[in-house]
Amino acid sequence: MNWFDKIKKQTEKIDGSRDMKRGEIKTILIDNFKQQIPDFPFLDYKNGVYFFERIRSIYNYKIYETLHLSFGLKDKNFSCSVSSTLNPTYRYVGTYNSGILTQHVNLIVLKKNKGSIPIEEAYYFHNGKIETTTKIVKSIVDDYKQFGLRFLDKRYNDLFDNKIFDKGLRLLENITIDKTVLKEQIEKELKQVDYVSSRLTNSVYLYMKEQLQAVPKQDKDMRQKIPGFAYSLLEYYWENE
Repeated sequence: MNWFDKIKKQTEKIDGSRDMKRGEIKTILIDNFKQQIPDFPFLDYKNGVYFFERIRSIYNYKIYETLHLSFGLKDKNFSCSVSSTLNPTYRYVGTYNSGILTQHVNLIVLKKNKGSIPIEEAYYFHNGKIETTTKIVKSIVDDYKQFGLRFLDKRYNDLFDNKIFDKGLRLLENITIDKTVLKEQIEKELKQVDYVSSRLTNSVYLYMKEQLQAVPKQDKDMRQKIPGFAYSLLEYYWENE
């Protein structure tokens, strides 16, 4: 059976229940999260995506832990991802991210524990019927409890042991340049370097990057993340009070 037939089998399943009504999924989602994961209340609905979120504190900062859930009634699938960020701007950004300040990953990738997923397994498929769709919602909530929360808790705990992260926050608190000026300087230069932040020569950015690179006992993965982390700290600085 090829991938198309596998998807068709899931989306054309007969269960004897009625068709889903437009907008009905919101109530089903909220009810299931309220029952199973009450500390992740419904946050918002934007551009076809439902957001559920928990906010915790790390040092003097808020860390936003958010489930992004896209539901397609006609396409007959759910797409789910999990994000953890200190920058509230990224609560609604769907781009996957493996940085230090922001991490965002597909829920099924967490469940399968592998990056390459065949298309017939990459979504939570439903048949557009109330019974099966409700069952799929329950399975999403179960997966989020088991794999999403594990990811968020590990990420949260790891940040407390991350010397690069700790150093970055202390550098952030010592920036004195006007936020508007810094933003204008960096955005202007980003255009000149084709939006590759690691190529920036802004003095504040270079200082941040050099200070982070000077932290001892870094592994290769962490060293590679430092340029992006330095930029994301400055972005956080000019976007937040």
